[in-house]
Amino acid sequence: MASQQNNTLNEETWLCGCSKCKKKGKSWRKRTTWYRHQSQRDADVRNGLLPARSSLTKRAREEEPCDEQRNTRPRSDSGTREEDRDTAQSMDAVVPEDGVLSGGITANTHVGNNCTGVGGSSETGGREHGAAGEQIIVSTHSEPEQTSGGLPRSGASTDGTNLASERGNPPQELDGSADSDPVVGGTDTDVAGSPGLNRATAVDGADMPSLPESSRIPVIDTALKFIHDLRSNSSAAGDKLDGNTRWRLQHPLTEVPTLTPDERLSIRLFLADTDGSEKIYNETCAAIRERYPACELLSHHLVKKKVAELSGVVSILEDMCPNSCIAYTGPFSTLDECPHCGEARYDPTLAAKGKKKARQQFNTFPVGPQIQARYRSPSGADDMQYRRNVMVDILEELRTTGQLESIDDIPYGSDFWDAYQRGKISPDDTCLVFSMDGAQLFEHKASNCWIYIWILVDVAPDKRYKKKYVLMGAIIPGPNKPKNAESYLFTGLQHVVFLQNEGMMIWDARQKKCFRSRPWIVLVEADAVGAPDLTGYVGHHGKKGCRNGCGPKGRRKPGAPHYYAVCRKPDGYNERGCEDDDYDPSDLPRPCPQHYRDDIHYLLASTSNTNYEARRLETGLSKPSIFLGIPSSGRLPIPLLFRGDIMHACGINITDLLQRLLRGTIDCDTKNGDSKTSWDWVVLVGDVWRTHGEQVAAARKHLPGSFGRPPRNPAEKVSSGYKCWEFLHWIYGMLPAMLHGILPERYWKSFCKLVAGIRIVFQRQATRAQCEYAHRMISDFVYEFEKLYVQRKISRMHFLPQCLHAILHDPTDYEQIGPLICSSQFTMERTIGDLGAEIRQPSNAFANLAQRALRRAQVNGLKAMFPDLDRGPTKQSSSNVPVCDLGKGYSLLHPREDRPRCTRPCEARAILQHLRSATNGVHEHLDTDVDDLAWKEIPNDVTRISRNVKFKTGSQVSYGEVLYYFQVNTDKGRKSLALVSQYEAPDRTLLSASSGVLWVCRKGGDDALTVINVTDIIQCSALIPFTSPGYDTVPASTSTATTGAMPRYFAMDKIGAEMTLFDGDNDDAIDDDDVPD
Repeated sequence: MASQQNNTLNEETWLCGCSKCKKKGKSWRKRTTWYRHQSQRDADVRNGLLPARSSLTKRAREEEPCDEQRNTRPRSDSGTREEDRDTAQSMDAVVPEDGVLSGGITANTHVGNNCTGVGGSSETGGREHGAAGEQIIVSTHSEPEQTSGGLPRSGASTDGTNLASERGNPPQELDGSADSDPVVGGTDTDVAGSPGLNRATAVDGADMPSLPESSRIPVIDTALKFIHDLRSNSSAAGDKLDGNTRWRLQHPLTEVPTLTPDERLSIRLFLADTDGSEKIYNETCAAIRERYPACELLSHHLVKKKVAELSGVVSILEDMCPNSCIAYTGPFSTLDECPHCGEARYDPTLAAKGKKKARQQFNTFPVGPQIQARYRSPSGADDMQYRRNVMVDILEELRTTGQLESIDDIPYGSDFWDAYQRGKISPDDTCLVFSMDGAQLFEHKASNCWIYIWILVDVAPDKRYKKKYVLMGAIIPGPNKPKNAESYLFTGLQHVVFLQNEGMMIWDARQKKCFRSRPWIVLVEADAVGAPDLTGYVGHHGKKGCRNGCGPKGRRKPGAPHYYAVCRKPDGYNERGCEDDDYDPSDLPRPCPQHYRDDIHYLLASTSNTNYEARRLETGLSKPSIFLGIPSSGRLPIPLLFRGDIMHACGINITDLLQRLLRGTIDCDTKNGDSKTSWDWVVLVGDVWRTHGEQVAAARKHLPGSFGRPPRNPAEKVSSGYKCWEFLHWIYGMLPAMLHGILPERYWKSFCKLVAGIRIVFQRQATRAQCEYAHRMISDFVYEFEKLYVQRKISRMHFLPQCLHAILHDPTDYEQIGPLICSSQFTMERTIGDLGAEIRQPSNAFANLAQRALRRAQVNGLKAMFPDLDRGPTKQSSSNVPVCDLGKGYSLLHPREDRPRCTRPCEARAILQHLRSATNGVHEHLDTDVDDLAWKEIPNDVTRISRNVKFKTGSQVSYGEVLYYFQVNTDKGRKSLALVSQYEAPDRTLLSASSGVLWVCRKGGDDALTVINVTDIIQCSALIPFTSPGYDTVPASTSTATTGAMPRYFAMDKIGAEMTLFDGDNDDAIDDDDVPD
């Protein structure tokens, strides 16, 4: 299969057009040749032989046209992918990590707004897309599109045709700005047999369509006013800053200030007292002065002032409604009372005296000064160079091999790379991810608040998500949810637009130079509840509830308001507007910016409330997004800017749905003829449920400490604050093994497909082959879920919430925006938990929370400027414990044996065998030092077993129990090794039946001892006793001497194994109070 795909790749041809190729009369070349001629084309452009931007695309195929970009990966039940699946199962518990199934992932990227639809086309119901006279088409770009091997790259037409519209006009943006990298007009006359390969022409931005200034529909009219204020009045953002802060945005300090010893000591005390109070700080200073009278320490007020002055980070205060309805910003800035609740803006008592004092205010933390602070030290500037260096590496890999081996981070996503290669993102820009969520500060008190943050894509992922690198955005107090979120976002976004228009000067302490930078928004993230306020789409219960705007309509029960993601039309179902035929969940339209623009124009043309409601239902849009106020050159196009969140969808909503189904606690619609007696999938009830809960709790000791919080007994705790990580470990880690032999086989096999796909979606790195496998598994599960559980019954339509549709987009989103764990809401939720834990004034919690956020932003900036002030504890070891750094992120830690001991004969044989094979039989010069560095794990009822590992030797993945680590001296240096008792090969029948997720094996014992390099270890894993009714198992407590057999264990890897990058594994900080779909 792999060779067949490679042959397909080699047969592809790309339009080169360089002078060398034209002389040879060969414009269409192989992909590898195309990349080798890159430098020649650049030279031809400089010499005027080629236009600055050519429409160089893959050769068009003469096949049927496709009206929409679709995800064309087939489901595995089509009978064409069994060979791939078997190969994946044999290589790993999920799929191969080395891309064996495919030649790798191509990095040739797509144009973010490519779509073959034409603005003037009409659709069902007489709807016209685009206003009269509009010409909406899509541009092409100079990098070729990869369309072979199953999944087309985002933006690539599935029929391979050129993506330019027949109208021959340039792409259009709602904000009235032309694409930052226009292409040159004309027709490609060099392409024989490919008529219609037109190139778009660049025109002035004034010819682009613009949004109307107002609307008859109040919700649209308000949104338009905020959008236009962002576009036209961004300079007002500078007026909200004090003169010194605004000056520093354009004239940064070019050296790090010098601190006196007393100032440094005062700041150290202030930082050490992060969770304390002003009283503790003052008493500490008094004690120091008593011992050292000459010490002139700063007061608490002065040290706070000094930290603010050094960091340059400030807060902008804006008035807001006391009931949280609106903020008095933008078009609301002149109001004196809330248009929703009628509450007065100012204190009535003071207003009667002629004084205006706002009754409530909220804090926004401008992102510009926080970014500037990151560059103020050499080490901080080095941290901010990650993205720039990565793009250089990607370009080099493309020129060398013509493809990317894997998707490692956000810059590897096709959306990001496309914007970068077209010049929309420059090396000096600062790339940001916007993340927003709501939280309840106190469990039994009305204390809702909203927080948003900015995540730095320019910082490496092993640092980016730690709290000292996260930039504060705003704290929006409660007690209620905002009724107009745009008014609260306006101040922060206005500052971003101001910086995009004006730029900000940054002093790079490493290179000793200033450069101009602008913020660039890569993604906008929120949960399903908050997303409609940001995106302008309807909620997840709407007829078109997909936040990707993909198109398929939901269906509702007769007479009910909520819509569900039902693919297969129920029997006897004739609900008006929902009678569409069945559709395949593996074949979904891609998010398309042009369709979004068409839908927005269609919605804005509403002439009455009735007309608006009908168009809102048809388009799935309730208003234009406030992010349309940000120039298209400073963000990804909408809807590509808005993607799903795997933390809420996969970690909370899907898991909650599954456990309610298996327990039979989901609502039973008896009015429409359903009965729980027909639910043959309900198995976790009665004694089975209690026993299952005990098994989950007993597995705790088998989970390594790196797994973070182990799941508690779900039979006792699932309804009382069960955390996201507990759901992830329980549902996707343990449940495939613990349901075997209990859940009917057809349900169990389908569930395992979901687990296989979700495990890949949570990976921090994946190949394109793995993404394709994940797509097949998830689409299989969704199709079979509806077939097995819903069975075309109207009474069971509520089994299909929108989250089941949302996960269908995850594998393709992975390819477009990079690893989804990198853009998930885990960081946002942890920020909420951390800040909430720092509240020290419950009587005035919102104001205290805002002050804690401001302090964190200032302290983070200060630590970036003075790295020596950051003396936080390291996770690996304390300062008095020696650590042996092995490189590549590996370290040998203590404890160790306190005295020498002799190795057992079986251990000695394994060690000598490895040494002989490693040195071709020559080992006279080896100095083994096993005893002094031996490692042991103290066995007791509390310790969680961390000695089981997953390792890879060559292409073989195995599990083993580490007996000890040791080092040997060789002629080539010191080697770090591990003596491992390797587990036996997995049960192939179970592995195949479970789509590669259930790896059941026995311990190998002393006969399976082997020595491996420490760097061969992939991760710490859990090996949990496997018991299944009717399966040949031996209890783990049974001795081998008694039974003659070894007990069986199932392997469990931590989902998202590299999640330790996200600043710890303590899930207590994650707020999981969101109501599942």
